[in-house]
Amino acid sequence: MRNLVFAAALAFGLTGCDEATEGEVPLLADWVAESINGKPVIEPGGVTLTLSQDRVTGRSGCNSYFANAEMRNGALKVGPIGATKMACMRDGLMQQESEYLNTLGAAQNYSFQSDDRLTITTPQGGTLIFKAAPPTPPPIG
Repeated sequence: MRNLVFAAALAFGLTGCDEATEGEVPLLADWVAESINGKPVIEPGGVTLTLSQDRVTGRSGCNSYFANAEMRNGALKVGPIGATKMACMRDGLMQQESEYLNTLGAAQNYSFQSDDRLTITTPQGGTLIFKAAPPTPPPIG
């Protein structure tokens, strides 16, 4: 259901409201990367993608990133990407982050699977696979 509502929002240019009423799935969603070009992410939950009206934002492993985005009918264009510049000491994390941002910046297509997965692909064969992040409960009080 989530991807049907989200896909419909993308098909119509993301012009709808991005807030959901109780019992509805938001038009725009948060995603957690599972794999980057066929390799599992080093720290599960450490690479995220948030889609909004005409932007993408998230965490790329070490740093936060942001970029303009155009999404329509399965086509995706992202960039230029800006990011914070913190260094991470864990082995492979900076390389993974670079690969993720390069792949996202080269994105050409997106598709949804019935198991709440989002796949982003590049013309060079790059692939990012995300799962839908669990909804965040509203603040108490």
